[in-house]
Amino acid sequence: MSGRGGAERTLRRIWRIGRKALPPPIVRAVTESRLPRATVPAFSTANPARFAACELLGGRRLRRHELRGGWSFCLHHGTGDASVVAEVFRKQYYRLPAAMEAELAGLARPVRVVDLGAHVGLFGIWIAQRFPTAEIVSFEPDPENFRALECTIAANRSRTSSWETIQACAAPADGSVLFATGMSSSSRVLEPGAPSGYVAEARDVFACLDRVDVLKIDIEGSEWAILGDARFGGLSPAILFLEYHRHLCPADDPRGHATELLRTAGYETSEVFVAPDAGLLAAVPRRQ
Repeated sequence: MSGRGGAERTLRRIWRIGRKALPPPIVRAVTESRLPRATVPAFSTANPARFAACELLGGRRLRRHELRGGWSFCLHHGTGDASVVAEVFRKQYYRLPAAMEAELAGLARPVRVVDLGAHVGLFGIWIAQRFPTAEIVSFEPDPENFRALECTIAANRSRTSSWETIQACAAPADGSVLFATGMSSSSRVLEPGAPSGYVAEARDVFACLDRVDVLKIDIEGSEWAILGDARFGGLSPAILFLEYHRHLCPADDPRGHATELLRTAGYETSEVFVAPDAGLLAAVPRRQ
């Protein structure tokens, strides 16, 4: 039993006992506090105590943390950034099927990856751990997120071959949009008619999607314009991860609408998670 794994199991055992022994008001207070949100992602890092302490202190501090194996990432503590660490490295939302991972690793060229809504670069790290020679392009419009993304890339410069960043919203056409910033992974394009917001550049993303192998789309409602573009059906990634959202969805059922759009474009889908206003689908080209 590793020290890290043993510590985590011990904490979980103590918490299970505590939930039964402590008065319900105390259990609710701990559950609703930042403590669980700080400790769960902390165990993905090489130094859980340091991560948890930084998260509990909050203050939107930008800090660098190391994963096992020497890979590092940067994020702002006291925001929603830590929850994404748990999604990527503990829940492994973006795990590739073993056969697909082996096939991509055996390509005679670098794996081509496009990350729409890169946040602080955690998906990029997940992919680069498996394909160190991958060519990664990351779109991220939020200035705070982009700062952490650049920090993540700089921290792993010696381990990655090609990681390009584009500080713009992924869109079906070049232009600009009003954008709500400072919301961690939930920063997003504002609804039409919004009176004010950060003016973010919008970039026609289809220019970057030629011959992409792995595509991730998590852009907080802006996915609908891309999915509805006639060019979307001409893409052929080996795998597509789509996080759909109720925000800006043109239909009453975001999950059903996303599934139907992917089916029409020639994909088979599987559900990674579903929540009231969002969900994540993994999609692969339908077998002929």
